[in-house]
Amino acid sequence: MSSRFVSAGAIDATTGEAAATTTTAPTPSTTTSSTATTATTATTAKQAEWAAVTAQLETDRRLRDEARRQREQGGTEEKSLYDTLQANKAAKQAAFDEAHRLRNQFRALDDDEVDFLEEVREKKRREEAEARREVERGLEEFRRRAAGVF
Repeated sequence: MSSRFVSAGAIDATTGEAAATTTTAPTPSTTTSSTATTATTATTAKQAEWAAVTAQLETDRRLRDEARRQREQGGTEEKSLYDTLQANKAAKQAAFDEAHRLRNQFRALDDDEVDFLEEVREKKRREEAEARREVERGLEEFRRRAAGVF
């Protein structure tokens, strides 16, 4: 008994029938409308994407098999699942610590630092008060002279 399931990549866009082989780029004689051409182009793009993913998976599978064979030939012991999980956990913790290292950089001020900042603030207040007094003296002098002239 044959299966009636036909994947989307195996359907001929012009007729809607199951294609025996994968479709290639449409020829002008087989397509009668622009929508059929667009559907075939989309199908071809999907097929190309699927082929690329399949090739990548196959490459990954070959690399894993080769690494397993080398471990078996080299006689090295394979790491247990616990060791692998602990290594992954340590790597994640190190990445988290590095990302949040700057977050915990703030701390309370020491008494010396507080005293220094208070001294700076007091010096600034004294300078501002002296400047204000100087401006008031100058203004008073100006008013006194202005009152005598008029």
